[in-house]
Amino acid sequence: MQKFMKKIVIIIMCLVLYVPFYAQETATSRSIDTYFDKQWGLKNIVPNGGRGVDIKAEEAWAITEGSPSIKIAVIDDGVDMKHPDLKRNTPNGYDATGNNSGGNPVTVYDNHGTSVAGVIGAEKDNGIGIAGVAPSCTIYPVKFCEENPFGTYSKKEWIIKQ
Repeated sequence: MQKFMKKIVIIIMCLVLYVPFYAQETATSRSIDTYFDKQWGLKNIVPNGGRGVDIKAEEAWAITEGSPSIKIAVIDDGVDMKHPDLKRNTPNGYDATGNNSGGNPVTVYDNHGTSVAGVIGAEKDNGIGIAGVAPSCTIYPVKFCEENPFGTYSKKEWIIKQ
């Protein structure tokens, strides 16, 4: 498992910080997903028709949408790997709590990790849900929180050693 964790590369901040400086305003790759227009952080329009403050996701997608070889760990309360927007790019995960969930959520309270994974890598242009910032990257779920609605962390020692 230690080798697994060392191979994971977290790139979201690199995409967010790097791409806007090199993307051309005219080059875009618009998403057809149902709720893309409500993803204010990816693209927003201010009332006078100008661009608001966002990460310019469309311009970034014109350059790259990521790659399956880029692996992003979502260390949270689990990721629903059967979710329609995530199942294509989410292989088996890891349960650091010892509950053998394989990285899946186990209670109704375990939904934060699925939301985070969606923002990072939800499938783009499948006509449902949202579009992720890096939809072609691979998401590796790591369930780190116990079955607790308040997110008590159970394996601090494990994650620190990794």
